[in-house]
Amino acid sequence: MKALIFPFHQALALSPLRSLCPDFLLPLAGKPMVEHLVESLAASGIQVVTLLCDDRPEEVVRHFGNGERWGCALTMSAVREQGGLQRMLRAALHGISGVVICLPGNMIVSNELPAFLKEVTAAENAPSWVPPEHNFIVIDAAKLLSLLEENRFESFDELIKLVREKVSLSPHDGKNLQSQTVSDLTGFISAQRDVLNGRLGGSRIAASLRADGVWIGDHVHISPDVRLVAPLFIGSHCQIYGNGQIGPNAVISPYCLVNNSDLICDSLIMSGTATGAHTELNAMAVQGRTLVNLCNGATVTSPDAFILGDIGDGKEHSSGDLSGTLLAAILMLLLLPLGLPLFFVSLLAPSLIRQERCLGNRRMKTLVGEKPRMSFNLRQFNFGPLLLRRWPGLVAVVMGNLTLVGAAPIPAGEAELREQDSIFGLDTARGLYHLWEVDGELPGSVDEQHVRENFHAVTRTLWSDLKILLKAAITFPSAV
Repeated sequence: MKALIFPFHQALALSPLRSLCPDFLLPLAGKPMVEHLVESLAASGIQVVTLLCDDRPEEVVRHFGNGERWGCALTMSAVREQGGLQRMLRAALHGISGVVICLPGNMIVSNELPAFLKEVTAAENAPSWVPPEHNFIVIDAAKLLSLLEENRFESFDELIKLVREKVSLSPHDGKNLQSQTVSDLTGFISAQRDVLNGRLGGSRIAASLRADGVWIGDHVHISPDVRLVAPLFIGSHCQIYGNGQIGPNAVISPYCLVNNSDLICDSLIMSGTATGAHTELNAMAVQGRTLVNLCNGATVTSPDAFILGDIGDGKEHSSGDLSGTLLAAILMLLLLPLGLPLFFVSLLAPSLIRQERCLGNRRMKTLVGEKPRMSFNLRQFNFGPLLLRRWPGLVAVVMGNLTLVGAAPIPAGEAELREQDSIFGLDTARGLYHLWEVDGELPGSVDEQHVRENFHAVTRTLWSDLKILLKAAITFPSAV
């Protein structure tokens, strides 16, 4: 069986959230709503899933990849113009046989879906099925393709109506199956609450259940005075300070900073957002400085970064450079008995040392006022643990070309390509030792890497740098 996921069904009222992210990436309980649907389909044994995407498809592809994470093959067709949905559907159906299931991307289904699909597909003569309350279609691919040859439609709602009018339907009623279509802002809040409370068992929450209705991810810091009121979700790598209240029905996506906010309830804070002192968020969706009121759909932008901010726009703590430089100088002296002899040996055997021209953190003024990054030679040994291997590079930290910990330096040959990319256009400090060497895993996407680097830049402490150095002291590059 193949699954086709359509653009959001009857969801014009959700359009204010498009200012925050593409439809297919709208988060629900910490991950995109469509991802919940893909997981349910993969658990039902569906091996091929096609997304018919009409909103920023390149970002959707970047997140979902090829579907390997869910054990299915995931493809995507971009719907970019009027009438394109029907054309993309015909292309997706070309060459396939058997039964297909067509669903809108804003639908959440319960864990009865596998049993239901098994029952429906076991019927003879390839049944067609459109439930009155669930808003999805189970139909033979050849039958649906024939229907598209003779009729036109512009939306998933019109396709359902067309199938009901033109095709003989099976009597299956699907009473044991639960589903919810999120078609407006009130429904979005309701769906978020239902998923957190476990009312839709087909949705898997990517966090640990610490108490009834309290879901918390990995590497989360929460001050002891913060009051947590279920249901709520706090994603991985978040930092929560102060003595405010989180919940009920609050979702804080991964890599967020909550600093002395008074109240966050019935709200969604999206990844990479920082909230400041005395902020109250009630029935709000927030991405950086942009707020969407989930009651009336009004969208505003906060003028004050102390109230709401984007970690991607954040600057590194001023103490980071000074403490890092001092720590690098101390580290050079401590490792001098090992590093200096190896450095002289590498002069006689150049293959023992690697040198690369990179862009650093220092900038050079020009006559037109631009400040391009200055390049420098980054030297490393080709052997030993990370701490010793990068000992020659400590000179770059002392000289101000790099911070001690931060994003990976960019090779000078890739400078033009990287700086033209909006993701790399933001000013993250580049370091000698990197975040992944303490986390133990690489980020899943370029966007995730960017958020993690900027999150570290605005929340870094001397202790966080020391943790990475201690990890580097016993870690060899093959193990990272």
